[in-house]
Amino acid sequence: MPRLHAASPIRHVGIDDCRVILDLRSARYFILDPVAALMWRAILDEPPRERFFAEIAARCDVFEADLGADLKRFETQCVESGLLVVDGEQPDSLAPARAPRTESAWLGRFSFLSALHCLVATNRLLKKAGLYAVYRRCGQTVPGAPRTDLAHAVRRFGIAENFFVSSRAPDDCLSRSLALFRFLRRAGFSAEHVIGVRRVPFRAHAWVECDGEPVMDAMASRFTPIARLGAADAGTA
Repeated sequence: MPRLHAASPIRHVGIDDCRVILDLRSARYFILDPVAALMWRAILDEPPRERFFAEIAARCDVFEADLGADLKRFETQCVESGLLVVDGEQPDSLAPARAPRTESAWLGRFSFLSALHCLVATNRLLKKAGLYAVYRRCGQTVPGAPRTDLAHAVRRFGIAENFFVSSRAPDDCLSRSLALFRFLRRAGFSAEHVIGVRRVPFRAHAWVECDGEPVMDAMASRFTPIARLGAADAGTA
């Protein structure tokens, strides 16, 4: 029986007994209830299916023999919706089509122009190509040695924001954080871009971290990371 795994644009994380799924292609979120969350984990063998059958049978007072067909239907729905794929059908990574490049376009004391460019270009690319394309583009940037200190770079980005008005402001954390991620990587910092979620009430938020600490963001601690891009990109949480 072929094994299934999450498609490369899919990110997922467990919160309480549920499972939150993010499809980077559409920037849509799905929340699986406790039973569906157990099915998702069983398909990915976390835990093994035998344990899943026993746990569901005990929780829902049903026969284990009846669960096989339900699990198969759930698998089919996930495959048809593009959430799951058969092993070997596609690489499970965000590796760029061409070799990564190291950014060197740092503009010294005029670095706010580089920040402004990141803000404008990222906003345009999100509108034109969508989140997954921006993720792939950002993943191509490999930081070199830092050309300034982090506090100086952050101040320059703050200055650039004064010259850029987002059409989605103030609900622009995704575009803003991706722009900040690109800017800091260009400046040589091993920044990570993080998307987080909370379940009740449901909300998503995006921010940037350097050395495990949020940059220019005071809300990150309220969310559970579901997707990371950067030095320690793990794909799923």
